[in-house]
Amino acid sequence: GKGGIHDVGAELKKQFESLGVEVFYDETLHLPHDSGAYTRSQTTASSLLRNDLDAIFDIHRDATPRKEYITTVNGETMSRVRMVIGSANANSAVNKEFALTIKAYADEVYPGLIKDIYIGKGNYNQQLFDRAMLFEFGTNLIEKEYVLKSCEPLAKTLDVVLFGTQNASEKSLED
Repeated sequence: GKGGIHDVGAELKKQFESLGVEVFYDETLHLPHDSGAYTRSQTTASSLLRNDLDAIFDIHRDATPRKEYITTVNGETMSRVRMVIGSANANSAVNKEFALTIKAYADEVYPGLIKDIYIGKGNYNQQLFDRAMLFEFGTNLIEKEYVLKSCEPLAKTLDVVLFGTQNASEKSLED
């Protein structure tokens, strides 16, 4: 069924909407979690892209030690966020540039929020769009409250990166 990661997706959606960003949020399950999950989820991703999106995000949690993700950002304890790029997709170079832009801005405004950019072997449906990103919000061993806290600074970061300083929310530009 729906695990706690759905709460993280809902919180990210809420944070985006508080900035005035329209969100299409899909909680379709693509079980089991095996090598065929991305083949099954491609239909969902393709369907979402019919909405003329600015970006598409896939939300996950990692399965590594807690210490690799726990951080303090602007005095708040929260989870770090890892970006994952699939090297097996035709958009990998463009997706990587997108990730580098996100990380550069976050490192400036919210140091410690972005853990790193991991290059994986798959495609993660990123072949479908040049601004597609897989985010790993912490690890399964971090308290969910810390993971949820990372949603606001990430949403503000993405707001500025996607829409620029002229079109991003004033709330995003305050920090």
